[in-house]
Amino acid sequence: MQVRITVNGGVRTVSDVDPDERLLMVLRERLGHVEVKDGCSPQGQCGSCTVWLEGKPRAACVVRAEQANNRSVITPAGLPQALGCALAGAFSACGAVQCGFCSGGIAMRLAALLRDTPAPSDQDVERALRFHVCRCVGPEQLRQAGVRAGEVLAGRREPDPAPEMSPLLGAYPYLDDIPVEGAWHLAPILAPGPGELTQPLRAPAGCELVALTDRAAHDGVILGLLAAPERRMVRRAVAALAIDWRTRDLPAEDHDLVLAPAHPGFLETEAVSVEGERVITTCERPADVPAPRVRYTPGGGGFGGRNVPWLEEVVIAAAQRLERPVRIALTREESQRAGPTRHGARGEVELVGDCLHGELTYVAGERSLCAPEVLAMARWCLPGPYQLESAVRVAIEETGGPPSGWMRGEGALAAVTLRERAIGPGIERRLRLLDPRSRVAGCLRELGDWLDGREPQGVALHVGMLPDAPGLWARVEGTTIVHPYEPTQSWQLESQHATGELGPCRSGSGWPFVLISVAHGAQPGGAGPAVAAAALSDNQQALREVRLVIDTGRLHKPRNAESHARGGVQMGLGAALSEQVVRRAGVTHTRTLRSLGIRSTTTPAVLIRFVGDGPPLAGVAEACVAPVAAAVAQALGQTQLPSR
Repeated sequence: MQVRITVNGGVRTVSDVDPDERLLMVLRERLGHVEVKDGCSPQGQCGSCTVWLEGKPRAACVVRAEQANNRSVITPAGLPQALGCALAGAFSACGAVQCGFCSGGIAMRLAALLRDTPAPSDQDVERALRFHVCRCVGPEQLRQAGVRAGEVLAGRREPDPAPEMSPLLGAYPYLDDIPVEGAWHLAPILAPGPGELTQPLRAPAGCELVALTDRAAHDGVILGLLAAPERRMVRRAVAALAIDWRTRDLPAEDHDLVLAPAHPGFLETEAVSVEGERVITTCERPADVPAPRVRYTPGGGGFGGRNVPWLEEVVIAAAQRLERPVRIALTREESQRAGPTRHGARGEVELVGDCLHGELTYVAGERSLCAPEVLAMARWCLPGPYQLESAVRVAIEETGGPPSGWMRGEGALAAVTLRERAIGPGIERRLRLLDPRSRVAGCLRELGDWLDGREPQGVALHVGMLPDAPGLWARVEGTTIVHPYEPTQSWQLESQHATGELGPCRSGSGWPFVLISVAHGAQPGGAGPAVAAAALSDNQQALREVRLVIDTGRLHKPRNAESHARGGVQMGLGAALSEQVVRRAGVTHTRTLRSLGIRSTTTPAVLIRFVGDGPPLAGVAEACVAPVAAAVAQALGQTQLPSR
C-alpha cells in the first residue's frame, strides 16, 4: 500500500508499506527521521519515539503507518521554535539531560502540554511524564524542567540559554542513526528455549544466513543471523521463519538469591556496525572488541554506562562470512532475552568483632563478561570504608542463561547490601567503625545533623572505585585528554570541572570524567565519590523518604551533579523494590520494559546534599546505586533484593 504523510510541514509519499508496518519504521528507515528514537518497539512503553500525530502526542512504534495516511506528523526536529528553545534551555538549566536518548520523546510530550496549558502545575507535568522512562535522570529534574519551560513561555521567567545542539530536538546521533554505506541489516534468530535444532536453518528468499549453533541452553542463544539489504525485509523474514526444535528440560532455577539478576534496561538497545576492519560500538571497553579499528560512540540509557562487549564478536563474524558491511540493532525483546544481565548473588555475611566473615557468590549466566572487575569490586566493598577486616570468601558461579555483566560498578550492590546488614542499624554504630578523618565519615556526620538526631530505619555507606588506568583507553597529555580510537577525540581539561558536570558527553561517555579526576590528583583504582544514604519509612513500612550526603569533590555545575546522583538513586530504588529478570525452565518471561519492574516517575521524596571541596571525582551516579538499595532494604526489613 502507499501512504502520504505530512512530516514537519513537508508532504512525503511512501510506497510498498506493509499492513502492520509501524509509523516509527517509516519515519526512521524510509524517511530518514532518525531523531525519533526506538527504545522498545513495538511495546509503546518507554516514550522515546513520541511524535505529534495531528497535534497529539503518540508513540510512533504502536501507530500503524496506514493510520498516519493523509495526516500530519511532527518530530522533535520540527517542534515550533519557541517551544523547542524554551524546553532545551530549561532542561539544560535544570540538569535534566544526560545521555539524551529519551529526551526527544519527553520534549514532544511536554511541548504538547505547554502548548495546551500555558502555565502547567507540577502535577500536570508529573502526569505527562508517566508515559516516559528515563534511565539516567531522576524525575525531579524532569518535572522542574517542564515547569520552568512553562514559566518562560508564560513570560514569568527570562529564557534560559539553549545549547547549540540539544538531544531534545534530535541533534545527537546514536549508533543506529549512523549510516554505513552498502551495509546489509542483520537480525538474530533466537532459540525458542533450551534444546536443539532437528533440521538445519534455511535462509528465506532474498536473505542470507549466518548459522552459528544448533543447540541452546536458554531462549537468548543466537542460533544464527539473517541478513538482507533492508531492515524491514530481514525483520519480516525472521518473524516468518520456521524453526524445527526439540525442547530439553532444565533443572529448577536457584531461587535462594539475596540479589536477583536484572536487565539494565538501557533505552538504546544493543547495536553494532562493521565496515571492513572498522567496528562501531557503544561499549565503554573497546579494547575488548576483537577488531583492528574501533570507533566508539556513546550509548543511550543508564548513564551511557554499557560496559562490556558481547554482540560485537558475532557481528564481526557475520561481516567476514558475508564479505560485506553489516549492521544490527536488537529489538527490546531480543535485548531482554539475549543481552547481559546483572549478576545475581547468594550468601551471608556477619560481623564478628572487627572482622567480616561469610560467603558471597555471584551467580552468572552461561558466562561472566567481567568476572575480574566483579571480584575486585566485591573485595573493595568488603570491608569498604570501615576500619574492618574481611575474611569473606568471594566467588563467581556460572550457570545457564544469557551472559552476565551489567554496567559500571557491577558487583557493588550485593557486597554493600550484605555488609550493611551485618553491621546493623544506626548512624553512631557506623561512626565508631570509621576513620573520623575520612570523607565518608564527614558525609555520615552531615547526614546525622541533617536528620536532627532522628535515627533512620535504614542507613548505608559506599565509596566508589575509580577504574584502574589500563581500563581508561585514553591518556592525558598536558591538559588534553586524547582518545586512541577512531575518530581521535580530545577534550581540554578545565581546572574547576568536576566529573559529570560537563553536560552530555558526546565524545566518550564516562572516560573523560575519569581522566579529569586523575589529572587533578585522584588515583586510578582508588577512591571515588563517598556517599552516606538514609531511608526513612512510616509505621506501615512504606518508604517515605531517601536522603543522601555525597562528597564528589569540587562541583562546577551542582544541578548536573544532582541530576547524576538522582539517576543513581532511581536505579538503587529499582534494585531494592522492583527490578529483576524472571526466567523459568530457560525461557525469559520478562520481555517488556514494564515486566522488568523498571520504574518511571514514581519515587519517594529524595533529598540530596553535596559536601567536600577536594579534587573532582568520577562516578557519582553509580556510587549512589548500592548505598540507596542497601539503606532501603534495611528500612523495609528485606532479606532479598528486590523484595519477592
